Amino acid sequence: MELYTLAAEQGYAPAQSNLGVMHFNARGGLPQDFALAAVWWKRAADQGKETAIKYLRMVLDKHLFPPGTAVQLVGMKAAILDGKRGVVAAPGDEGVPPPALGKVMVRMDGNGRMQATCFENLQRV
Repeated sequence: MELYTLAAEQGYAPAQSNLGVMHFNARGGLPQDFALAAVWWKRAADQGKETAIKYLRMVLDKHLFPPGTAVQLVGMKAAILDGKRGVVAAPGDEGVPPPALGKVMVRMDGNGRMQATCFENLQRV
């Protein structure tokens, strides 16, 4: 486990992807943690690791932020945007473009506009 973590922290995409799998499936003595799995898969996906791209989209869409989930923006994103709450929109719905890698489409309360937001800047409400 230590070698995987060390390799992942140094930017080795296969180790990052494998750590994501371990956190998702509670393997290697790690507790199940979808958010941590997403973080590691995002790092590997940013380097073009195809399986990490697929797994990241799956964990965001099915476990962390499925369509219809009420969310609140946190951090700098909340400070920048007027609407701080919204609902996760389903890609493919009218007016909902497919999100970029690691992003979630949120229909903001109040004005109804669509906002692509990094999953790290969202929390469920």
